[in-house]
Amino acid sequence: MPPLETPGEEEEEYGQPDGENVWDAAVCVDIDDELPVSNKCLDFKVLWTYMGPGWLMSIAYLDPGNLEADLQAGAYAGYELLWVLLWCTFMGLVLQVLAARLGVVTGRNLAQMCREEYGKKTVWLLWIMTELAIIGSDIQEVIGGAIALHVLLRVPLPAGTIIMACSTFALLWVQRFGIRKVEAIFAALIGVMIVAFWSAMVIADPDPVAVVEGVFVPRVSSYAVTQAVGILGAVIMPHNIYLHSALVTSRKLNRNNSPRVRESLKYNTIESSLALLVSFLINLAVVATFASSYFQKECASRCEGSFQGCVPVLGLDSTFINPGLCLPGGGFSNVTQTCVPAGFSGTQQPAGGFVCANIGLNNAGEALEHVFPHTNAAKYIWGIGLLAAGQASTITGTYAGQFVMAGFLNFQIKAWQRMLFTRMVALGPAVAVAWLTQGFPNTSDETNEWLNVLQSVQLPFALLPVLHLTSQRRVMGQFANGVGIKLLCWALTVVVLVTNIYLVYVSIDGVSMGVLVLVLVAAAAYFSFIVIIIIEDLRQFGRWVTCSSRDEGVTAYSEIAGLN
Repeated sequence: MPPLETPGEEEEEYGQPDGENVWDAAVCVDIDDELPVSNKCLDFKVLWTYMGPGWLMSIAYLDPGNLEADLQAGAYAGYELLWVLLWCTFMGLVLQVLAARLGVVTGRNLAQMCREEYGKKTVWLLWIMTELAIIGSDIQEVIGGAIALHVLLRVPLPAGTIIMACSTFALLWVQRFGIRKVEAIFAALIGVMIVAFWSAMVIADPDPVAVVEGVFVPRVSSYAVTQAVGILGAVIMPHNIYLHSALVTSRKLNRNNSPRVRESLKYNTIESSLALLVSFLINLAVVATFASSYFQKECASRCEGSFQGCVPVLGLDSTFINPGLCLPGGGFSNVTQTCVPAGFSGTQQPAGGFVCANIGLNNAGEALEHVFPHTNAAKYIWGIGLLAAGQASTITGTYAGQFVMAGFLNFQIKAWQRMLFTRMVALGPAVAVAWLTQGFPNTSDETNEWLNVLQSVQLPFALLPVLHLTSQRRVMGQFANGVGIKLLCWALTVVVLVTNIYLVYVSIDGVSMGVLVLVLVAAAAYFSFIVIIIIEDLRQFGRWVTCSSRDEGVTAYSEIAGLN
């Protein structure tokens, strides 16, 4: 692999020139290098200067794909997967902090650094993988926003997708007035989500003791294993790691000033932690709302792999009802099972009662309306929160597309042209999915579940490069990862790979031999590419193992990998 440029003697041993900063100088926030570095434990004035990138980053943890995973986790597994959500958010925080550190120290984003670090073929493959993740996420975001418009205004789904895509351009136009204005819009959208989803939770009135137990007591019932594994793909978005590394470069600081860089790393970490804490609380509210309103153990466990909640019959599309009931000796019973949600406290059931059925973004609003017939607020509150999530996430998806394309391919085109191209690349599939599934709402939800699997499968292609680059002293200087962070991230890599193997195994269960062969070939190519990405790390580890003495080995590995 070609080494990165070695900084000149007049520079520190870390950092890169700012000539390739993806932000126009006019929209950036200048950090005055003449001001003394704060020595306070927490300086709120300094924190305010760095406040913004982390909140934009956190939107990916609140996009419609996440919300659907949340509501299904609650409806299909109750409160018991809240601890999985908590730890997935923590793992996401670790990766986001690494991405921010790379951007702050080098002045470049992850895609730009990958172009410097890896060979041309590897760079192109990384770009393709990341672009697939962005397109998959954008489909979820645009369709999620379109569903919200349908819930609120009865706008047809295909028309809603076009409205969502076009509105993104209008909001991105605000960037010309400075990045702070964009960050203010995102703060407002997050505020809308907080009010909307927590209001819905108050209406649903979940059991607070059960919520606390779900967060802090790890347990997974047999019928909830697949749902638990699927949360990882929904929560941590690979393109978001690339995005965050670019967002932090909107703060212009002297990267040769070590104390200033250290201050920036500290406050970016604090800001990211606060933003993801808020995102966790919003996701928790969605899980708790649907756990209280739709979970019934008999529905969840009636057949392995058939995820079902206890949903009101009134207004329920027949495509959401799967009458298959597992029999003790095998096979299915073609009987629709009635039920009552475990947390249902109403004295009067909705007309038609409840039935075991699928639930997703498409029918969540209607289901809320019929569970709480005494108020129409729940449905519209849900729609407003979903619209805010869809609109915010489509903007960040557009940003990610711009940074990834410019970084990997070094396309020197005008920003609006790059934005138009990246928007059209994702809009086409989103509109196509909307048109194809408008008469089959359950199919749209199933597509969303597959797209969450796609995010999980693509995650190593962001995780491994950011771990590799932030562990190299020639890139990060004194800010290179220590042993603890490296071990934690490699453990996370193993978790992600095992998760992907499980998700693919569950997804291909029962497929034909021809499909199975194709999957095996794809898996071989997938793991071969992973080996290509980590080959330098494997060589470094090999040198450490093969050194003649342990002390020499530790020294050699530390010098190469930047562990000292």
